[in-house]
Amino acid sequence: MLNKPPAPFALERLLAIFYTLAMDAAEASADLLSQVAGLVTLGLLRVHGGKDARAQLDLSDPRFVCTAPYALVKSVAADVRVDLGRFIYQE
Repeated sequence: MLNKPPAPFALERLLAIFYTLAMDAAEASADLLSQVAGLVTLGLLRVHGGKDARAQLDLSDPRFVCTAPYALVKSVAADVRVDLGRFIYQE
């Protein structure tokens, strides 16, 4: 189990992981970005607004925090045969 809360990450990192898992079979599209928005709506991702809770979202470099329960992430990774350790940073 992870001891530290998840760190914010850039949309670019999220997409890079997705393309690695999809083995470049998918193309960037509005549909893909709407799926990211859906994860936010479901509460599995949270938009990170910086230190000031009133800060506006920087559309040039949106950042997110994973809020999905670790047990769910671990279960999904096992189902799709992904080595979770490759993508989760632990000190």
